[in-house]
Amino acid sequence: MMKGNTSNLRKLAILGILVILAAILYMTIGVKFANPKLFHYSMKIRTPKLAAMLITAFAIGSASIVFQSIINNTIVTPCLLGMNSLYTLIHTAVVFVFGTTSFIMTKSNLAFGIDLVLMGITATIIYSYLFKKTGHNVLYVLLVGTVLSSFFPVFSRR
Repeated sequence: MMKGNTSNLRKLAILGILVILAAILYMTIGVKFANPKLFHYSMKIRTPKLAAMLITAFAIGSASIVFQSIINNTIVTPCLLGMNSLYTLIHTAVVFVFGTTSFIMTKSNLAFGIDLVLMGITATIIYSYLFKKTGHNVLYVLLVGTVLSSFFPVFSRR
């Protein structure tokens, strides 16, 4: 095995151990082990949250790696395309259209689903247009995405 691979495996193992330690700390700090009902309640609340955090971390990490591989630059992140700003804009528009007390807004999963579908459609329209307009030049799309990430929050400010 090459020295670089061994070093990378060692770093990955250390990061994995740190993640496991952080998860154990999150699950156990402040938990009353003496009272089984409180322990069960704590685990019932914390386990889905930990699962959501791990899934989110994996998804963001995977998206960043794929994006950096496509761009061939390890500094660039998907935030440069303005995806987080676009999500904020879409969510603000949904709240504005339906209102905060509507059935859709009171059901958080439904509201998230609507946000997700609208964001997917909007992002597909915007970025397919940009790719066609720039002749599939990723660097131009990044440049426009950076501008859009500054532009989108203007509409979603309170």
